Amino acid sequence: MQNKRILITGASSGIGRALALKLAASGNEIVALARNPQKLKALVAENPAIETIALDLADPQALRDFADNGWNGRLDVLINNAGVQDQHRFDDPACSAEVMIEEATTNLVAPIVLTRALLPQLLEGKTGTVVNIVSALAFAPKDNAACYSATKAGLKMFSAALRAQFPPDRLRVLDIFPPLVATAMTKGRGKGKITPEAAADAIIAALDGSGERALIGSARVIAVLSAMVPGLATKLMSR
Repeated sequence: MQNKRILITGASSGIGRALALKLAASGNEIVALARNPQKLKALVAENPAIETIALDLADPQALRDFADNGWNGRLDVLINNAGVQDQHRFDDPACSAEVMIEEATTNLVAPIVLTRALLPQLLEGKTGTVVNIVSALAFAPKDNAACYSATKAGLKMFSAALRAQFPPDRLRVLDIFPPLVATAMTKGRGKGKITPEAAADAIIAALDGSGERALIGSARVIAVLSAMVPGLATKLMSR
């Protein structure tokens, strides 16, 4: 993965930040998209070659404006990484319409809209690539993350729909299923987390390969169990 122009969403922290720095260091042009301008400035301070776009993917109007304004120059790879997760049961009053709309817009609507907006540039080159950072919750839901689980299952299906429409020599669509990663979103929950840097290394290895999906760490176990013993997979995810 060298000499590519790559746009990464959610690039100011966690997996996205680690990806931006590693891919920039290996000779790629990186466009980092995130909603926090201060965190983007901190990223550029580490590598001044990184371009930035401040955009709140939870804002439908901002998404429409970005799509309407188009994209300048070439784009080889789009990495839909940004995500938010609410940790409440569906019957909890804190699981409000506002929270669910933010989750659904950030996790599912934004990747679909961005992919469509940037599709002409992705198809201009020899082979464009769309990377969707999904989740093991696309296979088995978590009892206090109904909306998040649904958005990730939807993102997985969106990838399948893209593959049905475009041959892999025109558009490669790669799904990444990471295990629990030590980020701000997962602070205070779960065990056995991997670092954002380890997740980024696995994603880059998958990009350098030719497959349609990469199951990282414990996500492999959940994928297999969901196919063979769905109830057990759901119990494990809800621990």
